[in-house]
This record gives sequence, structure tokens and C-alpha cells, in this order.
Amino acid sequence: MANARRYDYTPFLTVAAKAGIRLGEGLGLDWPDLELVKGAGAINVRRQWTRLHELVPPKAGSRRRVPISDDLVRMLLELKMAAPDKTGPVFASGTGGRLAHRNVQRRGFDAAAEDAGIEGVVLHDLRHAYGSRLASKGLTARQIADAMGHKKTATTEIYIQRFNGPQADERIREAMTG
Repeated sequence: MANARRYDYTPFLTVAAKAGIRLGEGLGLDWPDLELVKGAGAINVRRQWTRLHELVPPKAGSRRRVPISDDLVRMLLELKMAAPDKTGPVFASGTGGRLAHRNVQRRGFDAAAEDAGIEGVVLHDLRHAYGSRLASKGLTARQIADAMGHKKTATTEIYIQRFNGPQADERIREAMTG
């Protein structure tokens, strides 16, 4: 019976992985920050929830609009329908307040990683996976930087290099053939 009341962190972890948002940014989301429209969904990152329990602008002022997939729109619409407060925090505790960083990390991500048998990862790795996935799909450094809230594309180059190394080698070989 105790497990039936346990908080389900799956929606938060899904948004973190599929929208590349930082932990504090996700905890700072309110329902009006989301555009839940099929084919035009987006998350507007306007603030973050700090470990000091304050709402402040996101890291380095990285306010942004992050396009999201229709699957994520659908999942968030279902979550909103079940939410008692349609204007408050997207990821609310049982009492309606914002979740704590530590709980999301330990009870949510760490538990999920353990269940999956994955070692040596942290929640922020979902953000890195997001950037890497965008790079693997051929998005430019500027496009990835804008989606992730990086001011400088140099920060974003890490994701592109990780995936484009072997591809770049092959393109160079092709370009120099003949």
C-alpha cells in the first residue's frame, strides 16, 4: 500500500530527457509555461526553482522556448488533466508545492537508474543525451545552443563532436576521393 502513494517521477524524467531542461528549470515550470498544442508544442523556460526554494531567472539568463514532440505534448496534457491546480507547478508534490531537488535526484532519477541497472550517471546526463541526440540528427550548433539555453555555441560543440567525429572523417574521405 505504501508504494501506491509513492510519487511518480516518470513525467519529470521524461521531460528532462526529451526537452533537455535543467533540474531547476523543470521544477520551476508552471502550467502556463507550456504550449500543449499538437504539432506546435513548446516549453517556455522562464525561471528555475533553486535549492534555496526560490524562483529565479534560469542559469545565465537562458530564457528560451523549447519545441517539444507530440508524444511529450500528449503526456503533459494527461498530467495536466489529473492536476488539481491548472496554473501552479507542473511537477507538484502531494501538497501542491514544488518538488525538492534532492527528492527528484535520489527518489526519482537514482532509483530509475538503479532499476535499469545503469551505474555512474546523474540526472544532468539526460540533458547531455538530449544535446547529443539533436547533434546526431544533424542540427547545427546554433540550433542546439538555442534549444539548450547555451549563450555560446562553443559549449554546444561538445555534443556535436561526440557524434560527428566518425561522420566527419567519412565526409572528409569522400570529399578528397577522386
